[in-house]
Amino acid sequence: MTTPTPTPTPTPHPTAPTPDAEQWHRLHPATLPLRILSDAKKLLLPGLVVLWFARGGKWELWLMLLFVPSAVIEVVRYLALRYRFTADELIVRHQLVFTRERHIPYRRIHNIDLVQGPLQRAFGVADVQVQTASGSKPEAEFRMLATDAAAKLRQRTGAGETAQPDSAIDDPPDVPADDVLVHLDPRELVRLGLIVNQGAALVAVALGALWQLDVFEDIDWPEHWPTLAGAADVPWSLLIAGGLAIAVVVTLLLAALSIAWTIGRFHDFRLVRDDDDLRITCGLFTRRTSTIPRQRIQFLTLHRSPLHRLFGRTSIRVETAGGSGAEDPGHDHATTFGRRWFVPLWPTDRIGELLDALDHPPARGLDDVEWTPLGRRALARIRRKSVVVSLVPSAIVGVAAFPWGLAATPLLVGAALWHAHAEWRRLGYAITPDTVFFRSGALTHRTSAVGLDAMQVVGLTQNPFDRRHHMSTLRIDTAGAGPAGHRVSIPYLAEDVAFGLEAELFVRSARTPFRW
Repeated sequence: MTTPTPTPTPTPHPTAPTPDAEQWHRLHPATLPLRILSDAKKLLLPGLVVLWFARGGKWELWLMLLFVPSAVIEVVRYLALRYRFTADELIVRHQLVFTRERHIPYRRIHNIDLVQGPLQRAFGVADVQVQTASGSKPEAEFRMLATDAAAKLRQRTGAGETAQPDSAIDDPPDVPADDVLVHLDPRELVRLGLIVNQGAALVAVALGALWQLDVFEDIDWPEHWPTLAGAADVPWSLLIAGGLAIAVVVTLLLAALSIAWTIGRFHDFRLVRDDDDLRITCGLFTRRTSTIPRQRIQFLTLHRSPLHRLFGRTSIRVETAGGSGAEDPGHDHATTFGRRWFVPLWPTDRIGELLDALDHPPARGLDDVEWTPLGRRALARIRRKSVVVSLVPSAIVGVAAFPWGLAATPLLVGAALWHAHAEWRRLGYAITPDTVFFRSGALTHRTSAVGLDAMQVVGLTQNPFDRRHHMSTLRIDTAGAGPAGHRVSIPYLAEDVAFGLEAELFVRSARTPFRW
């Protein structure tokens, strides 16, 4: 007699959806008042300022009328948008006259980035971007998504169909010290503020706003001309001392504004290693959280301006596959922000230590690179181009301030020759078994690294002057999209050298599995 095998009790599948997984959700209820308040700040507030300070009719006042249709559009957007979580994908639906539905598998999501202002944190919402490698635009963008929903989405990213319990969006306070790669303390933020020098930009914006409000028209400038003319009786030593004092005060004011801007933007900056991801969090008022998958980094660039070198510091930017590619320093999207300010500031003598901690092939081995400089023919071409360019302002100054303006010609030509020689000395490239390095820049030194497994196109370009001198420019393109501010574009190569490098890189990259 055969004993029947007992039927095993079925266990729940780990990918089984939660009870509310198939439900459609709206955005957070605070979305409408917060979005309408944002529109009011953009449309009503400028008009009220113009109405208060300016006299007479101003076209800016008519912009206030746009607030009504803008508020209606926000209501329609709120009612039209739905989203839901299934076991293996995020579904986003826009349903108004036409229905548009996007299915985004969790496994395809690379970045989930958040921006939270003070009011958003108070209401528990955030602006969220869902990034894939499908293109330069976000696959989905939620304005005012509940933070618990963003946490659910982040936990499913990279975990396939397995849903994890909810957790906080920001990095927990007990992150292991070894996983915190970069943490900028207040002293570093002060240095960064002095280096980025945003004070001049803030003053320019303020002056532009005052100009629009016609504040300068209310100043009776001619009344002050006699006073200024009387300055001719003042000793030169006193005038010079006064000018220097004013310059010092203005410089200190601009530095203070830049430091304040930097502290507000980069307060408590942290670059944290989270398994295969690198997470950036920072911000005093507006909190930004950007996630950069380490394996998606296509391009890495080191920037050292003269002020960077003065303080012994370096900044690092990266480009990743997919993501928003617009380079806009004021752009609030966390993805662009995270790549532009990947590491805002780091001691130059510790760069090798940080790059090794990133554990990314293009980032390793930079300290041991043997650079190949460009030849003397390249220096001759750079000199000729610089001198020709410098003759244009020399001619303008010479004609405008003849004859004393002619004295500026040797100064400008000399500066152009110095710049050409400095640029030539910095130009160079290096090829290792898995990476191509390129450096350039006379004043701001830039050094970039791209892995052979990230190359998409290797090509040569020639302009008429290149053909005349039998030279070519070697270009390497990747799938990266972002504000690295540098490209692997090696100019002034002899034709035989350029063709040899192109053939070598083509063969080696074809034999290397592509990293996406």
